[in-house]
Amino acid sequence: MGRGLGKRPTFNVTAISASEFWVWSLTHYEREGVEPLLLQLQDLNGLDANMLLWACWCATAYEVLPEKLVREAITKTAPWATNVTSPLRQARRNLKKMLATKEIIGAEALRIAIKQNELMAEKIEQEVLGAMAAATLRPVAASPNDTQPRANANLSLYASLAGPLGNSECANPLLESLVRLIFADTSKEVCSKDDHGD
Repeated sequence: MGRGLGKRPTFNVTAISASEFWVWSLTHYEREGVEPLLLQLQDLNGLDANMLLWACWCATAYEVLPEKLVREAITKTAPWATNVTSPLRQARRNLKKMLATKEIIGAEALRIAIKQNELMAEKIEQEVLGAMAAATLRPVAASPNDTQPRANANLSLYASLAGPLGNSECANPLLESLVRLIFADTSKEVCSKDDHGD
């Protein structure tokens, strides 16, 4: 596991905060509509999905992200995302396209292995981001009324610093939609399912 990735980058990683961010990301990534929206923002608007998730996660427990920290986060994680995670993602997608038209012996096993390494690369980036938040930000009391505004502010700041595509007019409504989907109240859905049975 991790073969070919080499040593992790020499960042000061806080294991507990990193683990919390990773678990939170996995849970909220699976919410309806979140995955395709994140991929759209990543593929078409040049925004890093991990940075988007980080901006939302920070809003659940910390003060609004300061510009200096967001710039530092971009500087630290962009080379890793560009040179490690993105090539793994592209290789996985290329294999998927190839396998859709013809069978190649061993290719599916390779695709699965690449996907596992891609997830590992994503987790490493999230460890870095989680550690940066824990080491820098002031914790605040969690409040649903405050969380979404903080998330919107964090995403808007990140998008403004990520380049012209991220800060485009078409990206802003997508970012607002992402916040609504990530922080949607799922309790009503649970009640509805319980009422109707299996």
